[in-house]
Amino acid sequence: MAGKIVADIIESAGSQISLNVGNVTILTASSSGLTLTPTSNVNINVSSSTLAFGAGSVSLPSITTSGDTNTGLYFPAADTIGFTEGGVEAMRINSSGNLQANGTISVGNATPSTSGAGITFPATQSASTDVNTLDDYEEGTWTPSVGGTATYTTQAGTYTKIGRVVHVRFILTINVIGTGSQLVISGLPFTESSGQQQPGSMGYFVSLAASVVFIAPYVLGSGTGIAFNILTAAAATATNNPNILQSATQVNGSAVYTTS
Repeated sequence: MAGKIVADIIESAGSQISLNVGNVTILTASSSGLTLTPTSNVNINVSSSTLAFGAGSVSLPSITTSGDTNTGLYFPAADTIGFTEGGVEAMRINSSGNLQANGTISVGNATPSTSGAGITFPATQSASTDVNTLDDYEEGTWTPSVGGTATYTTQAGTYTKIGRVVHVRFILTINVIGTGSQLVISGLPFTESSGQQQPGSMGYFVSLAASVVFIAPYVLGSGTGIAFNILTAAAATATNNPNILQSATQVNGSAVYTTS
């Protein structure tokens, strides 16, 4: 009966009616549906039934705000919730409970990337004490060096850091070594944290200070340098950290290590 009374009032009133109930003004227009405009807080209690909305669409979501009606919440499929912004779907929770984002997700109050899609971490790591939490991802460059008065033809280093694991690549061509180190390439972007040597691999070398049948770089424990193990002939034990670098040496390799 109450629904029929309201319908009859709307039909007889034309395009709009105004119903005042306490502090709430209810405006009903044939073109815009039903709008609640409270002058104070309104509590809607649905104790034994369901407050249902239409499915809506990406351009006209079913739950939205006045003045920005192409932004809000809609239901694109069964058991699926979609979030739309400016008439474009930004994110949805699918029927399996999985979150699907069309852009970048930022964590740790980081500024989301404006290109592509992925996870943006803050520039300064916000480390978690939970070992099962990924709390950092970073890509960058570093400059391999032997220090001293050495000059170079090539100094190129890149790294990828995922959590505590760092993967580094390097190409170093020494022009004149001068007072530079013959043992260690320095300049790694993060300090090794385990205190143990972390092995790497050599891709190419030119003009070493010794003829070798085997050579492998390694990250120095608790340091930021790379040294080498070599064999100059068949043997059961490699020579650790020899003088291997000199003028005109080129080394190209990589290593993986952990940091704090």
